[in-house]
Amino acid sequence: MADAGFSGFKVRDDAQQSIQDANSAFWEENPESNGPTEEQTEEAKKLEIDTAVADARCAAKTSYEETLLQAQFDVEQKFVDKNKDILDALVAKYGVDS
Repeated sequence: MADAGFSGFKVRDDAQQSIQDANSAFWEENPESNGPTEEQTEEAKKLEIDTAVADARCAAKTSYEETLLQAQFDVEQKFVDKNKDILDALVAKYGVDS
């Protein structure tokens, strides 16, 4: 994301959180406001879209989703391997509906 001009994000959720923080900051700074001006809304919309596009491109470039899924599969397989006897006994006792 830094390549796209968005630095300081340490985890993927930081991108979305930055948009939420900007929205909260507006209302904290303008508690009596009836809402942002049209110009402020357009600026916020552009920032949100630019951030989302940069986030999606970064995720694709780094194979984020695939890496996350593989890590999940690895943890699940370790659980199954470690508990195979218990799982087999449960299947034998309760059966399996296919």
